[in-house]
Amino acid sequence: MGWHKKLQGHWNRTKSFIHQGYQTLGKWAGEVERGAGIGRKIFQTIAPILDDFGQGDVVSQGMKAIQGYDALRGNVMNIDQQARKYGKQIGEADLFN
Repeated sequence: MGWHKKLQGHWNRTKSFIHQGYQTLGKWAGEVERGAGIGRKIFQTIAPILDDFGQGDVVSQGMKAIQGYDALRGNVMNIDQQARKYGKQIGEADLFN
């Protein structure tokens, strides 16, 4: 087997490894997002109760936490968009034909 065939095999395995890792990371991020959605609904349900019992500070802290998560989520989505763009370029790269 020539060196270029070996290099092609390594290239294809590397692309596959990155693709599988990205899919796994995406599944994990989906689970985090589902959990955050449940947490948000729970908070929306109990915030008025907490506020009625004089726990406005807890409600304020909860709102800050949600806003922080939303900001982080937005940044991650921007990074994901860039990663998809670069991944597509790499996936379409026809280096050995």
